[in-house]
Amino acid sequence: MRIIFGKERFNQDRAVIWHSSRVYNGHMLVLGASGTGKTHLLRKAVNQMVETSGDFVGIFVLDVHGDLEFSDSISSTAIFSESGRAGINPLKVSSDRQFGGVRKKIRSFVSAINRTSRKLGIKQENVLIHLLEDLYAANGFYIDDPQTWSLDYDPRKSRFSKKYPTMEDLKKFSEYKLKQMVTGAGSKAMKKLDELNRKFTLLEKYRKKLLKKGSLDETEISKIENKIEDLKEETKRLYSEYIDSIETGRELDDYIKYDSEDVLKSVLRYIESLYQSGIFKGKEPDFGDKPVRRYLINSLNPDEQKLFVDFLLEEIFFKAKEEGIKDRIDRIIVLDEAHMFFSDEPEHIVNIISKEGRKFGIALVMASQSLSHFSDDVLSNTATKIILGVDEVNHEKLSRKLRINKQSLRFIEPRKTALIQIKNHANLNNKYVNTVLTI
Repeated sequence: MRIIFGKERFNQDRAVIWHSSRVYNGHMLVLGASGTGKTHLLRKAVNQMVETSGDFVGIFVLDVHGDLEFSDSISSTAIFSESGRAGINPLKVSSDRQFGGVRKKIRSFVSAINRTSRKLGIKQENVLIHLLEDLYAANGFYIDDPQTWSLDYDPRKSRFSKKYPTMEDLKKFSEYKLKQMVTGAGSKAMKKLDELNRKFTLLEKYRKKLLKKGSLDETEISKIENKIEDLKEETKRLYSEYIDSIETGRELDDYIKYDSEDVLKSVLRYIESLYQSGIFKGKEPDFGDKPVRRYLINSLNPDEQKLFVDFLLEEIFFKAKEEGIKDRIDRIIVLDEAHMFFSDEPEHIVNIISKEGRKFGIALVMASQSLSHFSDDVLSNTATKIILGVDEVNHEKLSRKLRINKQSLRFIEPRKTALIQIKNHANLNNKYVNTVLTI
């Protein structure tokens, strides 16, 4: 693949060209304030990639604003919204032993939720983790048994085909657990256990009172001692009733795991709101054989966009990794407003792709108005950087972080010129070329 950005400003005989086979990785950062031409450059760059790709290249465009449109001859669009027909499944498990598995999927799912503005409380987080563990186990995916992480091996010997659980399954499973806690199997044992715990608390309260004998008269001491004896008999009775009411043997485990009816209710409400967003229900989109797959997510709120990007990028990465190491780029992810989707967590999928994606044929094209949230690791792992123009207020920070001569930033003419750095295998220096754009 090839992109011709333009010609060197001070040497018009030399073109500034990006070659997919020459750059030491395909990652690209396009940086510019609003109105400097980021969207125009992205469209032109994608068109040139498609024109020069030869073999099929899958280009995944995450369209945050709805303005990254391409010709119908090369692209297909899936609209994601509350009323849309397309959805993705965030609960797919990768069988990869290094990056995949049930535990890592659960952790990434919970972490993605906690990167939104609706962070879970500690109790809610623990309940959600237990719900997911039990849901995966019910579907034949066991945390400590890697061979079960694949759809090809089902330890349950079920007459139904093994499948990945979905958000709808998680919602129904949570509803079942809540009903079980309130009125269903095991509720009688749990109510007895709750009552037993309250009596033990009361018993402990009277015992502490009895330790303060010096401040009590004999009548008060006698009353407390009698109350303690009564409570002892009552707890014995309740314990016996609790034992008799056990039906499955798992009641105590569920009681410990799911904490309380109120906590489980709050988690269920959260799961329902995720499901109702629309992005996790419906069929996954069919893009046919079009090389550009446009995911239109402009109608989603910022939290939903973050979740969508996290889960889609995980799916793209794991599929590429399962295919093995490659010597060419065959998947390009175009991420507009990329700074919104980064995290400091080392195991966040965007950080993983920036470090590991190259060897599995993935290139990450990031467009942003700001360097905020881009770590030094991400910047150092990005071979191509394009500066389209930034406000003078940011010149100091930009020159320091990207090691650009501050004076050269002043000579950028938005939509006409740009500073471009392309690090090739044969040349890893930090040179930025002032380029007259033709793209």
